[in-house]
Amino acid sequence: MNLREIPTLGIGIGYRNELRSFFDAHAREIDWYELVADRYFSSFPESADWLHSFRDEHRLVPHGLDLSLGTDEPLDPRYSRELAELIRLVRAPYYSDHLCMTQAGGIQLGHLTPLPFTRAAARRVADKAKAIQQILGVPLLLENISYSFVLPGEMSEVEFVSEVVELADCGVLLDLTNLYINATNHGYDPYDYLRRLPLERVVQVHLAGGERHAGRWVDTHSQPVDVHPEVWALLERVVSGGALKGVLLERDQNFPSDPAEIVKDLRHARAIFSRASDTGAAAGRGVAPALHAPEIGRPLAQGDLLLGSPGAVDRLAFQVALARLLVEPQLRARFLAHPHDVARELELPEDAVEALCHAGPDGLGAFAHQLASKRFGLISRLSPALCRLLERLGAIAQVQREFAGRRPPVESPEHASRTIRDAYWVQEVALELVQEGRIESELVEEVARFEQALLDLTTNPEAVASARSCDSLRASAEELSTTALLDGYPAAGRHALVRRFASQITSVIRAIMEDQPLDAPPRRPTSVLFVKQVGLRNVLYFEINALTEQLIALCDGERTTREIIARLGERFRSLAGTHGADKTVDMLRQLIARNALVVRPSLEV
Repeated sequence: MNLREIPTLGIGIGYRNELRSFFDAHAREIDWYELVADRYFSSFPESADWLHSFRDEHRLVPHGLDLSLGTDEPLDPRYSRELAELIRLVRAPYYSDHLCMTQAGGIQLGHLTPLPFTRAAARRVADKAKAIQQILGVPLLLENISYSFVLPGEMSEVEFVSEVVELADCGVLLDLTNLYINATNHGYDPYDYLRRLPLERVVQVHLAGGERHAGRWVDTHSQPVDVHPEVWALLERVVSGGALKGVLLERDQNFPSDPAEIVKDLRHARAIFSRASDTGAAAGRGVAPALHAPEIGRPLAQGDLLLGSPGAVDRLAFQVALARLLVEPQLRARFLAHPHDVARELELPEDAVEALCHAGPDGLGAFAHQLASKRFGLISRLSPALCRLLERLGAIAQVQREFAGRRPPVESPEHASRTIRDAYWVQEVALELVQEGRIESELVEEVARFEQALLDLTTNPEAVASARSCDSLRASAEELSTTALLDGYPAAGRHALVRRFASQITSVIRAIMEDQPLDAPPRRPTSVLFVKQVGLRNVLYFEINALTEQLIALCDGERTTREIIARLGERFRSLAGTHGADKTVDMLRQLIARNALVVRPSLEV
């Protein structure tokens, strides 16, 4: 399929779990969904089950974050294979990713980092874009990013984007909010950008609402598009080009309680998109208005982008140094104070130092702040109780600082994704600060251990496979009689684990999540059974007594229930009498119902 063969998609929205009720209630407003591809790689095969059913009713297009075409390194074979598998699974007409760098030399930035606008960078990106299109078998669209700093280069932004997509023969995902933000922050005319961009390659656009921080726009995907209404005028200009196939609304945080806010954006986009279709592609090709003068700063002169040799900013060594400066606060502070000393330490040539200095302390600092905020924002979704507890204790800023200093985002293959890795790491940092006496709270350790157990089962492939197997066996087996349960072989899989806590941890977690007082938390020691259920991030937990804990520990599939009761000793053996057998069976049935174990009538060799 080439760009012209891509079907018309209409008006879509980025799929986010927080908006599921909105999707159900307003399905008629949505023609298609964009999936963040990277969120599904670490959850196969469970995500495949959901995607199989969802794709039969909805058109899906994956959108990636970590292809990192701008990095001076080869494509990641594993990432490329997972991407191709996802594209085939959802039957996507194309794939999109960003014109940027997200990693270098094992440092996973997790944030869209700008490239120098050089011909060498354009050729490198184009070569990798052509290669990934061959692997995926569908067209590739490249998205323009917003950026807080500019590296030295030979071209303007629009010249760079145009050269990349022409050399790669690929499409454009034009983020109009990013265009507006860059035009406003860096002082150029977005309509001139559109006049110079090959609009015939623009297949899709993104719309979102950003926020202003310290006098600059930031692309936060947290507001309605109307916070910068000029974006609607830019959309009018783009759709008049006649090649546009789809418009997508992005909303990633600050989800509104009133759905009318999102509905309004979807309907406004649909009206513009439909109006262009009705009036024909030729309409609107005239000169578009410029931005209002108060929104425009000093334009960047071409000479502003010509410091040093372009070759210095195109080498991997420079990209790794830049990545380190963005994720290591102490190194960045030393560089800003003594750039040439740190440059020698990093083995950078003089022109590379000039390039980094050109980015400036404000630009580097703003980007590093955005990166850290985004990183911690994702962590708070996987470790919400710990983050809320730290906020209550007034320790969240301290943990964020220590986390940034102690755990730079280096590649860690043992973790399913960088966000899961970071969630584990922030729990570890919080525990370290408790042990060092810098945070005085016994609950921090308890809550961190609790959420570590949830992550262990959510992200461990063996636990996921065990949950699926146990669920399948339980669903297909006939209900066993009391005698069959006592003579059968109970087995708890890798998807069930027990953790002991010094406090009544389930009450503590409930109080934290419901904003209830924590002045006198229950101090009764408890054991908790965690059970991975079939479904994405689906883990249930229950308080259990000591006998249940001992029973589960011995359910290895090699002993009958009667043998386990005998093994447990006198205290438990009394349950095997006339009334005790019924109690034992009731306990087994409860554990089976919760998918914690299965009971086989005989050993399976």
